[in-house]
Amino acid sequence: MKYQDLKIRDIGRMAIFAAGIVLLVVVGLSARAKLDTLMHGRYLAALTGIAIVCPMVLAMCIYYLFSSPEQNARFIKWAERHRWGRPPLDFDWTLLDPSDPNYKIPTFRYLIAKWVRSKGG
Repeated sequence: MKYQDLKIRDIGRMAIFAAGIVLLVVVGLSARAKLDTLMHGRYLAALTGIAIVCPMVLAMCIYYLFSSPEQNARFIKWAERHRWGRPPLDFDWTLLDPSDPNYKIPTFRYLIAKWVRSKGG
């Protein structure tokens, strides 16, 4: 599976996670009276904490869509140099191959091109 395809898969998973968070918040708001008594007044703090995660997940989805494998490789190498983070030991660097024709293309453009190809256009 190509790196762009892995990113698209992960965007979908994060979007489903964000939808689950939204559903949890909506259910929490609709059942406020019952949950407030069960949680002994900590209802609003818990719901706020859960709700704050949703924009962060959506921001990650947007970043994934608008970044290219080249940008991701530069970030991973920068993070390694600054001891901020290291990729897993089994990280497959061949996924970020500079000879890939889609290496400098943002994921959303790759996704659109892939969709157009699948439609036969």
